[in-house]
Formats: sequence, structure tokens, C-alpha cells
Amino acid sequence: MIKEVEEIKIRKDLIHLKDNYGFNNISLAKLLGCNEKIVRDFTNKKTSTLSKKSFENIFLKLLIIKKEIKKAEDYKPFKEGHLAK
Repeated sequence: MIKEVEEIKIRKDLIHLKDNYGFNNISLAKLLGCNEKIVRDFTNKKTSTLSKKSFENIFLKLLIIKKEIKKAEDYKPFKEGHLAK
């Protein structure tokens, strides 16, 4: 894994979450276990990079968030009193 390449993907993921799912810098920071300034600076400045610790935390927690979003998107609600299959 190349850290700089993964940071490009992480930046795009964070911006996508903010633009399409209603997350903001504070909510993302809480979910990712980092300071809001890290999320804000990283998503607003193309030259900003993450420390090794922040990179590892954000990378791993983003994997979990992506899985949860996928489950939510695939969720089938109950239909007319029957359980969805």
C-alpha cells in the first residue's frame, strides 16, 4: 500500500461522505477518532497529508463506515406485513 495514493482515496471518500450522506467535519471526526481540524484541513487542502497515526486510524475506520453504508443501502424494509427476504 502506498500511503500517498491511499490518502487520495481517503480524501475523496471523506468529501463524498460530506457531499452525499450529510456528514460534516465534526461528525466524521467523532466517527474516525480524530480532531475535527484534521478532517477539515485534509479535505480542504490538497497539499495536506496525514500523520502515520491519523492515516492508520482513518483508513481502518473508513473501511467500517463503508461496510455500514453498504449494508444500509442494501437494506430491504418490511413490505405489507411480511418480512423482507
